[in-house]
Amino acid sequence: MSSENLIRSFIAIRLPEEVLNTLKLIQNSLRDRLPQARWTRPEGIHLTLKFLGEVEESVVKEIAGTLDSAIKNFKPFRLELQGVGAFPKLAMPRVLWVGLQPKEELIRLQKSVENAVRPFGFNPEKRQFRGHLTLARLKGERWSEGLRKYFLESKEISDGMQMSVEEVILYRSDLKPGGTVYTAIRSCALS
Repeated sequence: MSSENLIRSFIAIRLPEEVLNTLKLIQNSLRDRLPQARWTRPEGIHLTLKFLGEVEESVVKEIAGTLDSAIKNFKPFRLELQGVGAFPKLAMPRVLWVGLQPKEELIRLQKSVENAVRPFGFNPEKRQFRGHLTLARLKGERWSEGLRKYFLESKEISDGMQMSVEEVILYRSDLKPGGTVYTAIRSCALS
């Protein structure tokens, strides 16, 4: 299999501009305190439902064709940003994120997307889905109690902000020297 036929891809929800601007405010408030962090470009932040990885182009086309049926029973719904956190845990952060209020519609939508790609060889995640928006990745960062407290207080910038979910998008992800470029392959509107 030649790498020219592989497409790095994932299925996600695009964020509205006002949410991206709010996430950028949080990033800017932390940037000087975490100089070694790799900050996600605000325009690159999205709500991932399923990461597919390197997939043959023909399979990506088939997956694009199944997305409409996977989401056909979902009506548009609203999500609320809620809290901040870190993976694997706040005591040893590797990924900083803004959370989303757990919503049954989002969990069901993610499961439906996951079930739609299962016939193509994509097994369900072993971890429970937890909707989040990645702000930064840390490697060897010093995480003082004061910085941890400051980060937890940054949630006040985004808490309560709402967004409407109206579509699911199959994205192509191209790694470029200037950063990752995301291109929509297929956009499927919720009914």
